[in-house]
Parts: sequence; C-alpha cells; structure tokens
Amino acid sequence: MNAEIYTALPIDVEQDQDQEKEQDQEKEQDHINVIVQPSVNKEKRSESGSHLRVRVILHLLKLTVLSMVVFFSFPHRHTFRQYSEGKSAESKSDVVSGVSPTLLPGGGRDWIIDTNHQIITSKHNPNLALGSLRHDPLILTNRYETGLDKDSALVKFAKPDLEALRKGERVSMRSMLLALQFPHHVDTFSHWEYMLTGSGVQVPAVSKDTDTDDANSRPDDNGDQEWNLEYIDENFLVLDGEYALDVSFWKMERGNTVNFVKVSENTQWRWWEKKQKTLTYGGGRDWVLNEEDGTISPKGYPYLALGRGTRSLALMDIHNNMDSVWEFDRDQLEQLKGGVVMKLVDKKSNVGAMKMEQKEQYFE
Repeated sequence: MNAEIYTALPIDVEQDQDQEKEQDQEKEQDHINVIVQPSVNKEKRSESGSHLRVRVILHLLKLTVLSMVVFFSFPHRHTFRQYSEGKSAESKSDVVSGVSPTLLPGGGRDWIIDTNHQIITSKHNPNLALGSLRHDPLILTNRYETGLDKDSALVKFAKPDLEALRKGERVSMRSMLLALQFPHHVDTFSHWEYMLTGSGVQVPAVSKDTDTDDANSRPDDNGDQEWNLEYIDENFLVLDGEYALDVSFWKMERGNTVNFVKVSENTQWRWWEKKQKTLTYGGGRDWVLNEEDGTISPKGYPYLALGRGTRSLALMDIHNNMDSVWEFDRDQLEQLKGGVVMKLVDKKSNVGAMKMEQKEQYFE
C-alpha cells in the first residue's frame, strides 16, 4: 500500500508566493508611476512658461524696433534738428521729447504779406485773409457783477422794446442794438442752420420814439432786409418767425456765444433719430425779459444776461466778406517784410488783441 507523505505546506505554496510577489511589485510600480507623473507635468509646465516668457520678450523687442522706425521716419525730424541748433539744452530736450517748434512751416503759420492789396493772406489759401467779425459777438455775461468780465459788457435794452416784446409785438433788431454778422449767409451744423449774431456799439438805452442820427447807436449792417424779433409763448425770442435765439450747445456759462438757429428744412431723418424742433423747451432757447433793469436772461439762470463780447482775429473770405478783412498801411507792411516789428492795427483802428488762457491747452 502506497502511502502519501504531506508536509506542513502544500507543494504549490511557492508558486502562490511568487504570484503574490509579482502583484506586490505591480502595485508598487503603479504607486511609483502615480508619484512620478506630477513631476513630469511640472517639467512640461515650466517648459511652456519659459516659451511664453521668450515670446513676450520677442514681442516687446519688435514693438521697440517699430517705435524707433516710426520716430526716425517722422517728417519733421530734420526740422526739429535744425530748430534745436544753437538752442539751450532745455529747448533741445523739448525737441527730443517731441514738442513741435513754434516756427513750424507747412501749415497754419505760413502767411503772405500782400502789399498791393494791403492785406495779409494765408499762404496755402490766398482767398482767406486776416480780419474779424464786423460786430462784437453776442454772448452770456454777468448780470449783476459786471466788473468780473473785463472782456464783455452787459447789454441793456430799451424798456419800451422789452414791453412791446412782452405784449407780443414785433420789434426790429436795429432798435434792440442787435445785428447779424453775415445777413446774407447761413452756416450749417449737423441738422441745424444758424446765423452768427452780434451786438452794436452800446449806448444808453433810448426810447423807440426818440430820433437819433448817431450811426454807432444802431447797427446798420443787417442788409436790405429789416429783421424783426418776437417773444413767443413768453419763452422764445424768434427772428422773423424762423430762427430762435439759442445759447451755443446749451452751455449756460459766461462767455458762451448766442446766435439764431433753426432746424434745417432739408434734413433727412433716420428712423432711429428723434426729430428736432426749433422751438424746444427746457434748454438754451428759453428766455426771460427783465424789464426792471432792461436785460434778457436765460430762464433758470437769473445771474446771467445777454452781453457783448470781444472780436477775435479770424480768417475772412476776400471775395464774399471783404468788408471784414483788415487793410493795413502799405509802408508798415513793407517794413514788416524787411523784418521790422509792426503793430497789428488796421486802417479802421481795429487792434489785434491776444488773450492768455488761465491754463495752457495742448492739441495733438
């Protein structure tokens, strides 16, 4: 009888042990992979970050090169260099920083001294010459503290004229010391037509029934047409039933201009645009007649009133507005061409005045 001998462990225990070892090794390997993988991602991210930094640096270098190319190809670079020759270090630093020189040719500072016609014209548009508006512009000024505005004067109207307006009667511009700068010309802006308005030489207010031959007391430059004013709805000052007296851009501030405006009849309104009306309430066309002191104020601003500003030097068309062009003394123009300083005064004693703003303004 054959007997089988068994030990304490089965014969296949070693194989099982080998399999368990292999499984343990696989688990350890998986654990190692899990641990190692993040470090690989970190390396990839660091490499991508480096590439991004390099690309940014290259882009900045390109921008720097382009800026240098634009600067050295600037058309006035040679003018800057010529202007800076012989100047102080401070002025040279201004040139290097890009500040344009005062005597910069090729634009609005080029002039022709025409001694034959005794005028000064624009070099690039000889049809335009130095001149000014014929009348002082109509503006807003202080109603009470008149001493604050050195460049303006309060306009006081004859009380009979204000009373007639309040009653709905028509009063002539001539009687109210008002005038149109260009009676036969209408300017346009967007959907609007406007006529520049001025004030005649101010004299003490007189009655409408008073006869006077003083040419300076009544502006007589409204052309052949007699322009009349009406006070409509105790609100609007309307010129010949068409134009309403309007504060420019409805900015209620001292020195702002006042002119007659109306909506253009040829306006083609788009479907999304609100149609404008000449007689619009709530803005710069609302007026109050102050009969107690003979002034006219914008409604809601009793401390302001119509006033007379100062005429500034301007370009005038020598064909259409020759009467507004300044005519100078021929001998003085000849001396000016020779380098002698000339006082800017025309034959009518119009003086070119310069006003320094409280704060310098820069335009690019």
